[in-house]
Amino acid sequence: MKRHQKRDVHHGDIKRLCQQMHAYSDSSVRMIYEYYKDDLMNILGNIDTHALLSQLSEKNVLNAENYLSFANKCESDDLPAKLYQDILKLGREAVIGFWEFLCALQKVHPNPNLLAVLDEINHTGNTILY
Repeated sequence: MKRHQKRDVHHGDIKRLCQQMHAYSDSSVRMIYEYYKDDLMNILGNIDTHALLSQLSEKNVLNAENYLSFANKCESDDLPAKLYQDILKLGREAVIGFWEFLCALQKVHPNPNLLAVLDEINHTGNTILY
């Protein structure tokens, strides 16, 4: 992915991405999520665990309490993999909620990989799958 300079993500960006995701079929939402698996695992692995779980819980993506003890016991790579898989298993709304969380996260914890992923989705949409 090409490098991006830091830019602010606004509420409109989050809303646009969510609307875009809601317009896609279930299979497209899933395939986009799976297409970016390596990027998402990297992003998840570089976020403060407690902040991550708190935000995902606030967005009703998952219940943070279920993961806190797991996070304290597991290897550093285990939690991102578990979160990724569990969000995928929860289905479409959880995946879309996760993308919404990532947009909001960009405001607080800028990550060039995350910005590149979000920009690519906004510009190419589900055509990236073809």
